[in-house]
Amino acid sequence: MRRLLLLLLFLCGCGGRPTIWKGVYTAEQAARGRSVYEDHCTVCHRPDLAGLDGRLKGKRFMQDWLEDNLNSLFIEIKRGMPAENPSSLSDAEYLDVLTYVLSENGFPRGQHELRFESLKNIEIVSRDGPKPLPKGAMIQTFGCLTRDATVGNWTLRDTVAFTRARNFRDLSPEELNQIDQQRPGSRTVDLDTPFYIRITGQDKRFTGPKDLVNYNGRKVVIRGRLESDKGTPRVMIFMLQDSGSGCR
Repeated sequence: MRRLLLLLLFLCGCGGRPTIWKGVYTAEQAARGRSVYEDHCTVCHRPDLAGLDGRLKGKRFMQDWLEDNLNSLFIEIKRGMPAENPSSLSDAEYLDVLTYVLSENGFPRGQHELRFESLKNIEIVSRDGPKPLPKGAMIQTFGCLTRDATVGNWTLRDTVAFTRARNFRDLSPEELNQIDQQRPGSRTVDLDTPFYIRITGQDKRFTGPKDLVNYNGRKVVIRGRLESDKGTPRVMIFMLQDSGSGCR
């Protein structure tokens, strides 16, 4: 009985942040989105959403977007579509297209339309709840950069939970401060460092592991590809940004 109650709480969104399984859009909104999709998106994504290796539907869609939120999906749709003229539709049209994509992936309809202000708070998870990000995912995390002097390996210790990384833009001072205020985690991450992008203000340049010594003992944000999710996680680092704080 307790397990059933917990499942019901999760599906109705009462046990935490809402998810795509709660019913976050209406049938009418998805119908509007279908009309916009048919006018602007079928050339690349086909009428059945199976184009471009199924990026908008099914297994590939879920692999790409699990453990993220609807705001990230909205931004990606607006940024890249239609391919011949990205960002040319209205925000309302992009929002409707997003709900059509949700509908075609089998996520339930609800009684209220999806609103812009809700996008960041609605999580994309599997039916049985959140899971760790899979191997191969582009991730962001934050922690203390440390070099093992005996073998020369770099690690990030006291890391916060991994989140999806969608771009390599530099974080604003406000975003860095917000990340810096998080409670340190307890996990250590091994780093692959063949190259990465160092971000200092507006300066972005490709560099290599020798430059990491300048950040030894600093709290940094990294983005990269999750190379291993077994035991001690391993991340190939593609971006590093100093938070402005030293490790405690």
